[in-house]
Amino acid sequence: MTEDKNKKVKHNTQTVEAEKEAFQDLIGPQNHCHGCGVENEKGMRLKSYWDGEDAVANWKPSLHHTAGSKDYTNGGIMASLIDCHGNNLAMASAYRRAGRKVGSEPKIWCVTAQLKIDFLEPVPINQTIHLRAHVLKNEGRKTWIECQLSVNNQLCVKGELLQIEIQRND
Repeated sequence: MTEDKNKKVKHNTQTVEAEKEAFQDLIGPQNHCHGCGVENEKGMRLKSYWDGEDAVANWKPSLHHTAGSKDYTNGGIMASLIDCHGNNLAMASAYRRAGRKVGSEPKIWCVTAQLKIDFLEPVPINQTIHLRAHVLKNEGRKTWIECQLSVNNQLCVKGELLQIEIQRND
């Protein structure tokens, strides 16, 4: 990723509202992920949607997601959001490449093999976080993802992920 850290990021928030179903809702009830799992009562409940070839999501932190200061979001929370959003894009992309609906049997799951995070700007706790991710490349079961986290069109965090596709037949 070569963007200037002060680059403004364009988000199409209308797309998020126009999409029919979040990847996480299509994956089904076996999803216990802290970031997005519908079965995790204490999770963050992130919802990711297609926007062309990209995945987009909006998420609002709560006061218990703060860093040391009550004004900013904890870095681990931001890393979790990027990890979860990238993982869901990798799964949705694998279903799309297979010509299948997200969540159809046999289930496709991905796991994170690498996660690189660059923190560029503090993320205010009282603002909506916007995530945008896209697939850089696929190679067999491997998918490389780039993800941007921004607030008010200001790029705050960049992430690069390597996701490995696995399948479950249960």
